[in-house]
Amino acid sequence: MFKPKLNIIIITVLTGFSCNAPNAVAAGSRILGFFVTYSKSHMLLHCNVAEQLARVGHEVTVIGIIDNVYPNATYKYIHLQLPDGGILDDNALRSVINTRHSLVKSLIVTTGEYMRMANETMWQPTMREFLRENSANSFDLLLFGFVMNEFQLGLAAHFQCPIVVLWVVRPVLQVNRFIGNPLEMAYVPNLSSHLQQPFNFLQRVKNYVTAWMEFALMAYLDYRTQQLYE
Repeated sequence: MFKPKLNIIIITVLTGFSCNAPNAVAAGSRILGFFVTYSKSHMLLHCNVAEQLARVGHEVTVIGIIDNVYPNATYKYIHLQLPDGGILDDNALRSVINTRHSLVKSLIVTTGEYMRMANETMWQPTMREFLRENSANSFDLLLFGFVMNEFQLGLAAHFQCPIVVLWVVRPVLQVNRFIGNPLEMAYVPNLSSHLQQPFNFLQRVKNYVTAWMEFALMAYLDYRTQQLYE
């Protein structure tokens, strides 16, 4: 599977950035925020980062698939209208909610919908036109809202610019492998285990089991991503 060689930084709060000068606010940079998620709560956080950058003088463009969560923001907003309105498939979600499914099957259905949405985004006519009009050196930085859309990291290679990944909860396996964080399963709780330190023996076992479930999920996501390329 294609894996772009990118320098990636995971951040919670970003207050300023400049590719052109040591003083972040001395020279405005061209920044693209790519936030293709249906979740308004995610967009509130992502777009707040974009807005803070725009307020200190950077030229910020944000791409999203729902209505702008900050209508009076100073950044430029491009709304991509997906065929389904940018909402996860109701039938798929209703099946997860109303039918007794295992955790694994629920994760497969949900992540599959995220990936379908991400794929539709890349084929959306406005997005295709945007990519034709903007290529290498069009932007100095890409703010990337990560949500099971690993293949879209290739946008940084398209624009040939650094990338900053925004993730709204504590790191998971897929995020850890971007930046080389060790799992430390013996004492660091993973997102799926819902445990807190310190661990007793049985909690360590549970943490190991749920961590390996994440490995299985990542293998599935890699398989689905490869299908998108083919």
